[in-house]
Amino acid sequence: MIRPKRVKRVVTNIFPDTHHLDFGCGPNPRNPLGGRKISTVDTYKIDETHPSKVINPGEPIPFPDQTFTSFSAYDVIEHLGRNGSQNDFIFYMNELFRVLVKGGGRRNNFSSLPS
Repeated sequence: MIRPKRVKRVVTNIFPDTHHLDFGCGPNPRNPLGGRKISTVDTYKIDETHPSKVINPGEPIPFPDQTFTSFSAYDVIEHLGRNGSQNDFIFYMNELFRVLVKGGGRRNNFSSLPS
């Protein structure tokens, strides 16, 4: 298993101009891999001081392919989707990897998967 600090060092060495996506960040965005720039996507507007892109469940992530050098998604993907199906889980995992550059880093956690 590769440790987070090692992943952070490898990602920043390969991609010196790092851009991190925190997906489903809520009011406290995370940047565990140390991206120099951070963008956030959530399903609701938090407040005016937190400029997160807002999507409706089932909508694609509003960024072009291979935009980010890393992403994080903590305890969020399993809650998204119009009906909580496994297809929605797979859709968002595919979306996150679509916007991730080849060889980019990720940190995610799933509290429970849809049955």
